[in-house]
Amino acid sequence: MEWFDTAGSGGAGRFHVQCTGYYVTVWVTCSSGSPINGPKRWQYQKAECRNGARITSGGYDASRT
Repeated sequence: MEWFDTAGSGGAGRFHVQCTGYYVTVWVTCSSGSPINGPKRWQYQKAECRNGARITSGGYDASRT
């Protein structure tokens, strides 16, 4: 399951991914031009833009290890 919200700092975009039974890595590119990468986490991870920036693209990888 994946979803976006704007509950980050100053209304910044956030991208969430939940994959039961998998390690998840998430990344986004923000309207400020900054790429944001979240570390690998078990079952849930998010990536968040800074200071009110919008998400222009995002993606994720899920793996068993």
